[in-house]
Amino acid sequence: MASLRNNDGTPLATPVEASGTFTIMPPAAEPPSVGDSTVPTTLLAALSVLVVLLLGSGGLLLRRRSKI
Repeated sequence: MASLRNNDGTPLATPVEASGTFTIMPPAAEPPSVGDSTVPTTLLAALSVLVVLLLGSGGLLLRRRSKI
């Protein structure tokens, strides 16, 4: 790995005290629960985007057919 250097060419001091201070915290906001199962928000977002795309393409097809 290439060592990082300051503008004057001296190597940067590596912060030793920060090596063990980072801990992975669980997310504060829990996904919305439906009954006992949890629905991830990414799935809901993907479905909504898919519906918007389908509606948009359907509208374009209807417009093209109406011009003929």
